[in-house]
Amino acid sequence: RLSVVMKRPGLLAIALALVVGVQSVRSEAPPPPCSGHGTLNPDSTCSCENPRPAAGATGWTGGLCQVPVVGLATQTIGTNEAQSDSLESAAWKCYHMATPAATDWNYLSLELKQLDGDPDVYGMLYNASDDGRYPTGNTQGWDFREVSSSARGSVRLTVGKRDWAHPNDAAEGVYLCVTAYGDRVASYELRSVFTRCPGSFALDESGAAVATQCSTPSSSSSSTDVPGACDEASGTCACKTYADHAYVAPEGSDHDDVPPELGFDSCAARIDFVPTASKSESWDDVTLAADAWTFYRFEITDDDYQVQVSMERDEEEGGTARLFLRHETLPDSRWGHHDLPDDFVSGTRPTQEVIVTRGDVAFVAGTWYAGVHAGADASSKFTLTVQRFDCPRDCSGRGECIHEQNGTRTCACDTGPLGPYLGPGCEEEYSGLTPSADGWHVNGTLGASDYDFFALPDIDIRESKRQIELVLSARYDRDETSYYWRPERPVLLLNHGDRSAFPSADNYTFKVTMEERSKEYSIQLCAAQMRGSKWQAALYNPARTVPMEYSMSFRKKGVCPSATDGECSDNGDCVADVTSPDFATCRCKTGWAGADCNFRACPEGSFIAVPGEGHGTCYRECVDGKHRPDGCDRVACDPPARSAADGSGCVIDECSNDLFFVDLGNDVSCVKRCVASSAGSPKKLSEECDPDTVRGAGGSSGPRRRLGFPVVMVLIVVALSVFAGGAGYYAYSSCGGAEAFGALRGALAWGSGRGFRRYDRFEGERFDDFAAADFDTP
Repeated sequence: RLSVVMKRPGLLAIALALVVGVQSVRSEAPPPPCSGHGTLNPDSTCSCENPRPAAGATGWTGGLCQVPVVGLATQTIGTNEAQSDSLESAAWKCYHMATPAATDWNYLSLELKQLDGDPDVYGMLYNASDDGRYPTGNTQGWDFREVSSSARGSVRLTVGKRDWAHPNDAAEGVYLCVTAYGDRVASYELRSVFTRCPGSFALDESGAAVATQCSTPSSSSSSTDVPGACDEASGTCACKTYADHAYVAPEGSDHDDVPPELGFDSCAARIDFVPTASKSESWDDVTLAADAWTFYRFEITDDDYQVQVSMERDEEEGGTARLFLRHETLPDSRWGHHDLPDDFVSGTRPTQEVIVTRGDVAFVAGTWYAGVHAGADASSKFTLTVQRFDCPRDCSGRGECIHEQNGTRTCACDTGPLGPYLGPGCEEEYSGLTPSADGWHVNGTLGASDYDFFALPDIDIRESKRQIELVLSARYDRDETSYYWRPERPVLLLNHGDRSAFPSADNYTFKVTMEERSKEYSIQLCAAQMRGSKWQAALYNPARTVPMEYSMSFRKKGVCPSATDGECSDNGDCVADVTSPDFATCRCKTGWAGADCNFRACPEGSFIAVPGEGHGTCYRECVDGKHRPDGCDRVACDPPARSAADGSGCVIDECSNDLFFVDLGNDVSCVKRCVASSAGSPKKLSEECDPDTVRGAGGSSGPRRRLGFPVVMVLIVVALSVFAGGAGYYAYSSCGGAEAFGALRGALAWGSGRGFRRYDRFEGERFDDFAAADFDTP
C-alpha cells in the first residue's frame, strides 16, 4: 500500500479529503427532533409543545412541529380583532381558538385581505374524538379553504356548522392557518367571527371593518333602516322590507331559482323600487362591496316608447361592475339568467346602458329587475339611472321629437359646431380635426366598443379636376396583455352621403381592418370621387374591455398619371406644383413624353429637320426615342453646295480640280491639289505643291541651267502651237484621224523630256504623270 500511495500522490490527497469530510460531518450536531419544539415518539412521530394554545398563549403544530400557533379568544359579533403578519415563501402560521357553545353558533365567517404576495387560508374543526387531529403543515386534510386572494385582493368565506363532516358532534375548537403560496413573501390581514345567523364583514361610516350578522352591524341595531335581524331559534335572517326598497327576494314561483350568491340569505342584497310615474330616477354614488349584488325594480307599460337603464362608474373608485336586466325575476350573471344585454359587456366600461324600445323583441310590459354585480377583486362605486323617453333618448336635448303617423318616433337632430348631431337619439357628435401644413390630424383615446366620428373637408371643383389623391390614414395602440386570445381588431370606416350618414360597422362605403398595432393603415380616393357629396370617417374599437389610443390624418396628395405601378410609368419623376402643392405633374426622362411619360418622344427611325447655318438642311434620326443633340445623320444641300464627307452639313468648295502650276522665273512646274482639310470642311487649293509632281531644275536629276530669252520665246510659240494643234486634233479626231495625232503628241512629249523628270510613281504605266493628274492650267 505504501508503494501505491507513493506512486500516486493524487489518491493520497483524495483519501485525506474524505477523512477530513467524514470527521467534519461527525463533528456537526444533528438537527433536534421535531424542530426543537416537541418530543420524538417511538413511532417516529412528533408530540408538539402546546399544539392547542389558549387565548394569549403560543405553541407549535405540524408534522415536525415546524408551524407556530397563536391562541385567540373566541371571536364573536361583539368582540373580534384582525390578525396580520408576513410569511416567507411556503411558510405557515396558525391561529387556534375554542368554539362557542354548540347553541351559540351556526356559522363561522372569515375575511382574508391580501396585502402582498399570495396568502391562502385553510381551516380545520375538531371535537373531543379528534384528539390527534392537528394541522400537518401542508395542504391536505382541511375542512375548508380559500385560495383566491391574489386574484381578488380580499376574500370572504362563510362556513355553516351543518356543513362540517361531524354535524352531530359539538366542535370544541378550530384552526385557521395561513400560508404563503409561491416564491414570494406574503402579507395578510385575517378576521373571523362566530354567529348564529349568516355573518360577514363590512365597512362602517368611518371606513373601519366591522363584523355583521344578517348584514347588520351590532352597533346599528337601533337604526331605522337595517337590512335584517337574526332569528336565533332557526339560525336564519329575517330580512326587512321598506316603502322604497327591500332586502327580501321577490316571492312567487318565478323566484324559486335565486342562488345564495346573490346575498338574500344574509340580507346583503338590496332591491330599490322605481316609482311607476317617474320619468327619471337616479341613485348616485352607490358603493357595492366586492362580489356583491344590488337590484332595482321598475315597470314597463304599453304606453312607454323607450326605457333606458344606464350605469356610470366612478372614475377613481369605480372598480369593475356589470349591469344585467331580466323580466319578472332577478337576473344574475349566469348564461340564460338575464335577458339583456344579449352580448358580453366588460365591467371596466365607464358607462353601460341597456335600452328597450317599443317594437323590439325584448319590449315586454310588466315588472323588470336591473341588477348590478361588483367584481370580485374590489368594491365598486357607481350611479344608476332609469329613464323613460317619448322619443329615442328624448333626442338627447339636441333635436326635435317627430311623431310619425305610423306610430314611429324619430329625432330631427340639431346642428352642432362640427356638423349635425348623430344617431337615432342625437347622442353622437363629430370630433374635430386639427389643420396642419400637410392636412388634418387628430389624436385621441377610444373606449371599449366605442366610435369616434369625423366630418372630412369638402373638395372644390378645381381640385376634383386635378390628379389629387385623398388619403385617410390611422394607427392605434392598446394593451392586449390581458387577452388569452386574439382580440377583435379596430376598423377605419368611410361613408359618403350627407352629414347624417355617419359610418358604422354595418354601414360604410370603405372599410380597413387594422391588423397590427402601431402600423399605419389607409383608405385612398381620387378627388373626383369626393366631388358632389360629403364624406364621413369613423374609428371603431370592438374590444370589449380595453380602450385604445389612436392617431388619424386626412391629407391631399398630388399624384401623377402612370401606366405602371411606379411613378410616371417608371420613365419620369412626379414633381409637386410649386404654386399648388396638392397638384403634381410628371417630369419625363429624356426620350419619353406624355402626361404619364409612357410614350416615346419620337418614332423610332424617323428624322427631324434642323435648320443649318446655310447651304442646306440637317436631318437627325430618332434612336431609342430621342434625337441626337448635335450633328447630322443626313443632309440635303442646295447647289452648288455639297454634303460634307462626315455628314455634318453642307459645304461650298473653293475649287473643283487640282491646279497645274508653272513658275517660269524658277523654271519649275508642279500640281497644287484641290483637297479638304477635314471630312467636314470644303475643298480648297493647297498653298504648297504636291512634292511628287514637281518638274524643273529643282525637280530634275541633272544640273539645272537657266533658259535664255530666246528659248522662252520658243517655248511660248510651241505652247501656242500645241494649243492650236489641240483644237485641230479635236476636229480631226472626230473625222477619224486620232491615231496620227496621237503619234505626233508622243513625239512632242519625247522631245520635251529633257526639261521634265518622268513621274516615277506612274512608272510602268502607259500614261505619264500629268495624264494622271486632274488640274487646271493658269
